[in-house]
Amino acid sequence: DSSSYDDSDANFTIGEPLVVTAPNGDETWDWGKSYAIKWDKAAAGEFVRIFLLKSTGKRYKTISVKTKNDGKYPWKVPATIASGSYKIRVQSVSDSTQYDDSDANFTIGEPLAVTAPNGDETWDWGKSYAIKWDKGDAGSLVRIRLLKFGKHDKWISKKTKNDGKYPWKVPATTAYSSTYKIRVQSYSDSSSYDDSDANF
Repeated sequence: DSSSYDDSDANFTIGEPLVVTAPNGDETWDWGKSYAIKWDKAAAGEFVRIFLLKSTGKRYKTISVKTKNDGKYPWKVPATIASGSYKIRVQSVSDSTQYDDSDANFTIGEPLAVTAPNGDETWDWGKSYAIKWDKGDAGSLVRIRLLKFGKHDKWISKKTKNDGKYPWKVPATTAYSSTYKIRVQSYSDSSSYDDSDANF
């Protein structure tokens, strides 16, 4: 009875799938430097395309329209690429359903990073301390805020130069707590920020 049949509910794979192996998450790639995009070539055909995706998964740039499926592609990161979080997609030219993305986001550009206070310090009321950070590529201005239990507690500065250092006299009105962190955030790009690694 040819009318009596059923198919698998979803596709399954025969053979080894194409898999991106580098960058695969948490790397930082700097402008002007060369890196190797790597993948397990599997049975994706003779050629592949390579795309740079934004962290949201949207295509940002075509790195290669067509290159050999040999598992490795040298890429010099253009200085024109905006700093931020990205993924790499490697896709078969002959079968667009065969592709893989980096498992997690990687960073292009030097990230902003808080260096002080970065955990376990004790800062006293009425005394002055230096909030410090690696300014990275966060623009010319930053905001600085005090976090408590990971949530906004108060503004330290709503707008200051991104020069890596800010003098702060701890107000006596600040409540005692061992759950504070500092957040330094780009003034022009709210997605570019860093918090103290641990509470102070």
